[in-house]
Amino acid sequence: MEGNEGSLLRSWHQWWLKWLEEYQPYEHVSMVGLAVVVGLVGGLGTVLFHEAVNRGTAFFFGTLRPLLADVGFGHFAIALLPTLGGLLVGLMAWAFVDPEWPPGVAGIMERVALAGGRLNVRARLLRVVGAVITLSSGGSAGPEDPSVQIGAAAGSALAQRLHLSDEKTRTLVGCGAAAGIASAFNAPIGGAFFAMEIILGQFQGLAFAAIVISSVISAALTESILGRGAAFPVPEYTFVNFREFGLYLVLGLIAAPVAIFYVQSLYRVGDFFRDLQLPGPVKALIGGALVGLMGLWLPQLLGQGYPEMRAVLEGQRLALGVLFLLVVGKALATAITLGSGGMGGVFAPALFIGAMLGELFGQVVNAWFPTYTAPSAAYAMVGMAAVLAASVRAPLTAIMLLFEMTDDYRILLPLMLAVVASTTIVELLRQESVYTLVLVRRGVHLDQGRDIDVMQGVLVSEAMDVHHETVPETMTLKELRERFISSRYHGFPVLDEAGHLVGIVTVQDLEEAMEHPGWEEWPVSRILTRELVVAYPDEPVWVALKRMGMHNIGRLPVVDRMNPSRLLGVIRREDIVRAYNLAILRRTEMQHRAEQFRLGRLTGKEVVEFQVRPGSFADGRRVRELHLPIAALGRQQTPGRQVRLLR
Repeated sequence: MEGNEGSLLRSWHQWWLKWLEEYQPYEHVSMVGLAVVVGLVGGLGTVLFHEAVNRGTAFFFGTLRPLLADVGFGHFAIALLPTLGGLLVGLMAWAFVDPEWPPGVAGIMERVALAGGRLNVRARLLRVVGAVITLSSGGSAGPEDPSVQIGAAAGSALAQRLHLSDEKTRTLVGCGAAAGIASAFNAPIGGAFFAMEIILGQFQGLAFAAIVISSVISAALTESILGRGAAFPVPEYTFVNFREFGLYLVLGLIAAPVAIFYVQSLYRVGDFFRDLQLPGPVKALIGGALVGLMGLWLPQLLGQGYPEMRAVLEGQRLALGVLFLLVVGKALATAITLGSGGMGGVFAPALFIGAMLGELFGQVVNAWFPTYTAPSAAYAMVGMAAVLAASVRAPLTAIMLLFEMTDDYRILLPLMLAVVASTTIVELLRQESVYTLVLVRRGVHLDQGRDIDVMQGVLVSEAMDVHHETVPETMTLKELRERFISSRYHGFPVLDEAGHLVGIVTVQDLEEAMEHPGWEEWPVSRILTRELVVAYPDEPVWVALKRMGMHNIGRLPVVDRMNPSRLLGVIRREDIVRAYNLAILRRTEMQHRAEQFRLGRLTGKEVVEFQVRPGSFADGRRVRELHLPIAALGRQQTPGRQVRLLR
C-alpha cells in the first residue's frame, strides 16, 4: 500500500509540474489556489492540535490527577502533573530536538528573512507535539504559536515540494501563519495582519491578497467543524463618557512596563536554566515542578488560561491582590515553563496578563470614578490588546484581533489609544519584542532593512584581514612613524612581549605626541589606547560596522571571544565593503541555483557544475576538450544533462 501511495503521489506531482509547464497559469491564479490549500491544511491542523490538547488535558486532569490523589498525594497531585509533563517534553527534546533550532514564531521569522521561508518541517512538528504535552499537563504557555507553526510548516512544505521561488515560499509561509491565528480566534483579519506585520515584516499587494484568502478559508473551516465563534465570549462594549478615553491612555502606559517585565522574565529565567549544569530532562522536570507548586496556590496559572480569561470577560470579579498576583505569576510561570524546556507559545500568556491587568485597572477606576467608567470587563479587553501589542510589537494585529472578537466599532478608539501608548513606550525604551529578542541574541536583526538581511550571511571571520601588521609596545615613536609612512596604514594593533593584544595606536595618537619634545624616544606603550572596541569572528559583519559608526572609528581588532587578548585579525571599513559585495554575490548565486533547479524539474534537464581551480588540467580548456567522465561520477549520462564549469 505504501508503495502504491508513493507512486500515486509522484504521478500527481509529475502531472502538476507538466501542467504548469504547458499552460503556465497566470501567477495570481496559481497563488490563489495554493493559498486556499494552505488555508485548508492550516485550519484543519489547528483543529486537530486543539483536539489533541483537549484529550491530553482530559487524561492528565481527568484520569491521572484523581489516580495520584487516591494513592496518597492528595491535593499535591496537581503539582505533579506539570512535573510529569516537563519530564516527558524534556526527554523528547533530548532525544529528537536539535537545540540549535530557533524556537517558535521567532524561528519562522528568521527562516523567512534569511532562508527564503524554507522551514525544517520536522522541527516544527516536533515542537507542536511538545506543546501538546506541555499544555495538557498544565504548563503555562499558549496554543497559538504551535497553531502558527502548523500552518507555516504546511505552507513551506508545499512551496518546497513545488520548488517555488523565495518570494512565493515566504508568501505561503505567511498564509499558513495567518491560517493558524485565524482558526484560533476566528479572526481572519487579525490573522492576516499577524502574518504581514510579524512573519513577513512588510505589506505587499499580492502577498496580502493570498494571506487574506488563507486566513478566511481557515476561519470558515474551523467554524464549520467546531461550530463556534471567537475564542472568548466577549461582552458588548459599553461607552460611557469621553473623559474615559484618558483612563484608557493611562492603561496603555501601564501596560508597557508590564509587557517589558513579561518579555524580560522569559529570557532571564531562560538564561538561569541554561546556566544550570544539568541534563535537559532534569531542567524540564524542575521547571514543571516549580510551575506545579505555583499552581497549588494559584491554579489559574496552569495551562492556557482561557477559562480564567472567559470568567473575567463575563464579569466575574476577583480580589485586587489576586489579580496582581496573577499578572506577575503568569509572567513567571510562563518564563519557567518555556525557559526550562517546555514548549508552547507566548501569545496567549500575553493576553492573559493583559486581561488581568485591565480587570485590576478597571476595578480601581470603577471605585474612584463610578459615574463615568465602563464595567471592568471593558478595560480587561483593552488591556489584552495593550499588553499583547507591546509584547510582540504588532499594534495593528492587536487592534484588529480585539476588534474582530468584539465586532463593535465603538471599541476601536479605546483600543488605539491604549495600544499606541504601550507600543510607543517600548519603542522609546528600545525594547525588543518577545519574538525578536531571541533573534537579537543570535545576532540576527530583522528590523534593519534588506541590506542588513543580506549581511547576516557574512561573518567577521570571513571579511577580516588576518595578515594585518602589528607593532610591539616597546617600539619607539620614531620607528612607528616610519612604519606608518611605509605601510600607509592609519592604525596598528599593539602586542606585548608575550604576543597578547594590549591596545591600538593610530596616526592621530602619533600626531598628538609629536607636539611634545623628545617624542622620538617614547615607547608606543606611552600613547596607545588600551580601552579597546573589538569585534568577534562569529558575529555578522554588520554588527562590526554598527560598532564602528557608534565610536567613529575605521578599524576594529578581531579577538577570540573566550580570550580577548588573543588577536585574530583586523577588520576595516574597506573589508566590510568587500563583504557586502560577497553577500550580494552569495544571495544572487543562491537565487540563481534555486531557479536553475526549478527550471530543471520543469524541463527535464539537469545542470552539473564543477569547480575549476587555477592551474588545473581543465583551466583554459573548452568543455568538449575535457571528455568529462560523468558516468564515473555516479550519474547516468543523459541527453538532457548540461555541464558548466565554474572558475
